[in-house]
Amino acid sequence: MDSNRPTSERDVVAQFRDNLRLRGRITIDTFLADGSHRQKVVENTVTGAGRNNLAARAIVSSYAPFAYMAVGSGSDAPAIADTALTYEVARKAATMASSNEVIIGVCCFGGSADSVTSAFLDEAGLFTTANSGTGTMLNRLLGVSHTFADSDVVKVTMEVSVGSYA
Repeated sequence: MDSNRPTSERDVVAQFRDNLRLRGRITIDTFLADGSHRQKVVENTVTGAGRNNLAARAIVSSYAPFAYMAVGSGSDAPAIADTALTYEVARKAATMASSNEVIIGVCCFGGSADSVTSAFLDEAGLFTTANSGTGTMLNRLLGVSHTFADSDVVKVTMEVSVGSYA
């Protein structure tokens, strides 16, 4: 028997995860009450838990998809071992799309509409569950860098490229 050949589902997932190339990028569009617009593109960290979930979903479809985006006020540098935002402020359903090579989540957060007025938001992540502090986090970024006024809106577009596209 080939010693490099996976012998269990767990081994298959581990081998797939270890060889899976992922690259995350987030585009942050900030629309201010005065009508001005700022855009920033930030590379982000794809977490170990997120990699495990993606690898497992390739084998077993019962794993939860990434469908919720959260923003927070934490300032800790992102790390592959992260499992949550440092200080989550708001989470909501994201509009999701995917193809063979990329997963995209888009979500807008607006001042008073999302109860984030006067909050300084600097981190964001994509999750498998709707409830704050729960679920698997796919990726995390630091760099939203915005203090919300009542009429401000931040649109966060998260992309994770997979395989040879990463």
